[in-house]
Amino acid sequence: MGFYSVVVYKADQEIIEKFKPLFKKENISITFVQRQEELFGCLARGEAQLAILDLENGEEEELGNLKEIKLLNHESMVLLLASTSSMETIVRALQFGASDYIFRPIDLNDLVSRVRSCFEKLELRRKVVKRTHDLITINKKLQDDLSERDTIESELRLYQDQLVARTEHLEKLCIIDPLTNITNRRGFAEALKTEWNRATREDDYLGLILLDVDYFKKYNDTYGHQAGDVCLKQIAASMVGCLRRPADLVARYGGEEFVVILPSTPPSGVKIIAEQINQCIEDLRIDHSGNSASNYVTASLGVACGKPFPKISYEHFLAAADGALYKAKDQGRNRFQYIECNEKLTVTAKLSD
Repeated sequence: MGFYSVVVYKADQEIIEKFKPLFKKENISITFVQRQEELFGCLARGEAQLAILDLENGEEEELGNLKEIKLLNHESMVLLLASTSSMETIVRALQFGASDYIFRPIDLNDLVSRVRSCFEKLELRRKVVKRTHDLITINKKLQDDLSERDTIESELRLYQDQLVARTEHLEKLCIIDPLTNITNRRGFAEALKTEWNRATREDDYLGLILLDVDYFKKYNDTYGHQAGDVCLKQIAASMVGCLRRPADLVARYGGEEFVVILPSTPPSGVKIIAEQINQCIEDLRIDHSGNSASNYVTASLGVACGKPFPKISYEHFLAAADGALYKAKDQGRNRFQYIECNEKLTVTAKLSD
């Protein structure tokens, strides 16, 4: 991949302090600007190929900037910093030509992955444009030679197939967590919305488990972040091993938090899976001297199950699981707390045995 540069518009001091050393480490040039004319000039002159816009600066303002950027230089890529409450604006931004987005709080590893993915897409786009131009030129020269033209057309089809395969690969990378190699938060959000809509149509149960590793900050402080990464990989693999159906999904929600989607699963089945996951994690026997709930690494789980009802969204469902997770922590951790969701999101909570 060639040399590319990034320009960040109206970054606050916290973003600047995080991004500067990160991009320097990745050998990516980064520029911070505060005025629109600096942003537009930098992109128009080709001094940067990727702009990072923060929706917290004002969603409509950044949508306007995005439109202007696409008029100035159609090659420019745009990455949005956003919150989950900005989904409607994100959809509009993608329609206007935004390349990708990342939710707050920002996972720096995920950020680097998305930036590099934007550059790969740009490089692939340039190659396609160049290759298409080359093929058109060759095709004109060989109009009278049907045999050679057939060869070129076959080459074009092969290249297009490779392009489709490469694009699908890049899209898949956008929803995979690079550390644990399971679905990331973005992929989880898309899957939850899909399964919620399916359960709504079919009047079916949907189970959700939100998991948080107990005292993980103490684990990192005691054993180091490298050991923490290994621990998270083991937990992810253990959770995947507890699932039996292709439709079931384990995802990394962020940091030491994981989430499980269980389609078409009644409350009894969701509780069984939650208990198995809880036990499997403790059975890993990963030493954790800072865990007051056990001598080993454990987890607390918030478990929600129910059927979708009118005026209740999947965000309410996720919030219910999050509430159950906090209750599990309050009850001493290393356990799951169950919440049954009905039409009014009334909750009956029963501590696991």
